[in-house]
Amino acid sequence: MLSIDRTKNFTPGDFQDNRLNTVVFNGRQKLPWDFSLAVNTYFRHLATESVVFGQTSTTRDEPNIESQGGALQLTQDTRMGSRRNVLSLGVEYNHNDIGDVGYSISGFPFRNSRETRQNTNGLYLQDSFDVSPKVTITSAFRYDLDRMSFTDRIDPSNSGAKKFKRLSPRAGIAYNPVPALGFYYSYSEGFRTPTSDELFAQGAFTSNPNLKPVKSKNHEGGIRGRLGGWGEGTLAFFQSDVRDEIFFVFTDPVEFTGLNENIEKSRRRGIELSLKAHYGDQVDGFLNYTYTEATFETDVTVSGPAPTFSQTIQKGDTFPLVPKHRVGGGANYHPGAGWTMGLTGSHVGSQFMLNDEANQNERLKPYWVFNSKLAYERKVSGGTMTASLTINNLLNKKYETSGIIATNNRTGLVEPFLVPAGGIGAYANLSYRFEGL
Repeated sequence: MLSIDRTKNFTPGDFQDNRLNTVVFNGRQKLPWDFSLAVNTYFRHLATESVVFGQTSTTRDEPNIESQGGALQLTQDTRMGSRRNVLSLGVEYNHNDIGDVGYSISGFPFRNSRETRQNTNGLYLQDSFDVSPKVTITSAFRYDLDRMSFTDRIDPSNSGAKKFKRLSPRAGIAYNPVPALGFYYSYSEGFRTPTSDELFAQGAFTSNPNLKPVKSKNHEGGIRGRLGGWGEGTLAFFQSDVRDEIFFVFTDPVEFTGLNENIEKSRRRGIELSLKAHYGDQVDGFLNYTYTEATFETDVTVSGPAPTFSQTIQKGDTFPLVPKHRVGGGANYHPGAGWTMGLTGSHVGSQFMLNDEANQNERLKPYWVFNSKLAYERKVSGGTMTASLTINNLLNKKYETSGIIATNNRTGLVEPFLVPAGGIGAYANLSYRFEGL
């Protein structure tokens, strides 16, 4: 189908209608003794109506989410002689009411009518201290407490409540032997609680209220430096060791039942390189490169394509849709006051597709794509006016951004389903920014 008509939809008819209302308040107040107090509060309501047409099914979903909460942070930025110390203490509170009604018409029809109430609380403390003019150390911790209650109006046996809590530390050091050169290292731990959808199943699937939170131990180190008077660069190394990643597993492919389970170990690690340069006031540019390894670090069986609906992952297999190589670069030319002419390009390496965690099938092909921009900015009475013209996919490159290995029910074959990128497109923008209000 892609070779005949890249705009054709294999299963047409999907639509989604979102209605979002948000109110946010931010405030900051200076206090005596080098203290300051910052506050953030918000209210958000999101109502969604979506319909998805599959090869043999139609699924309708109408989630309704109301959220409110806020954060309060007290900061002291002071000096002890020539040494600076920044101390921050903060608290957070968030409440979510999530209602969801939906159904599916297929060989395995189901109906959903669910409600989730969630309260999350956070407390954090961080201190950054200049040990010397060349060395700064940072230490911090964060405590999270997440309470969740779930009600299934159709099958009350699925209803339940969960509580998660964890203390996560963070520490780092920065060393600047000279003003133009710096080294740094940081260690932190991450924590993500399972969502209500992961804990409590939809349709014919099985709930797993015993899911563990996803946890990570993160390392990052690098070098930052200025390159004469014409540029700057950074080189960073990172690694994140993850425990209890959540994946879906079919327990009975014939009856089409399954549940979410924790995977013991996985890892992301890589290198990031960034360069920025300029030549006078007329030309500037940048270049970024990222190398990423995202691998499973344990043998495990998870869901897969037909006919077995399962696949065995071996230690070292790569996560789908994570390219090892990414390159980005661009240059801007300023021919006169307010004018900018720019060209950017990006390269994305090959990727394994979704539903191919065992890395047994063909990959998405790598691609290059180029964009261009012409902009003019001018100060006018009371503000700044900007006009721009952007052309995306300048060379009208034909490439795919995503893909999944699945069964084609029209042919019975297991094959890739690809998501094509848009062709060349032009976008015009005119904006006015008020100043002095």
